[in-house]
Amino acid sequence: MKNRLIVIGLFGLSALTIAAQSVDVTGPDGKASYTITYEGKQMLETSPLGMNTNIGDFSKDLKLVKHATEKLDRVYTQTRIKTSTVHYQANELVCHFTNADEKPMQVTFRVSNNDVA
Repeated sequence: MKNRLIVIGLFGLSALTIAAQSVDVTGPDGKASYTITYEGKQMLETSPLGMNTNIGDFSKDLKLVKHATEKLDRVYTQTRIKTSTVHYQANELVCHFTNADEKPMQVTFRVSNNDVA
């Protein structure tokens, strides 16, 4: 199984692909969005990325400052579930943005063989 997460900018802020571990940044309009595809099929349509809070507007004028990727491989136990030992493996992409007021926002994407978060 191969899950793939693509974060793309409406009108071109950024395109981030976990499967390929690449980042492209174009366009100054600052509108970010993401979409999810699985085996070449679109599972989630293009969705806006951001929010408007009492701290600031993080829905437009976003600037991708940096990003980092990491492979996760963890084993943990939980009680009250069918399989108490869980082996979690995923690829993680952490994107650091700033808004028009230079306030930071961090978004973490995780893609495993079974889910996307």
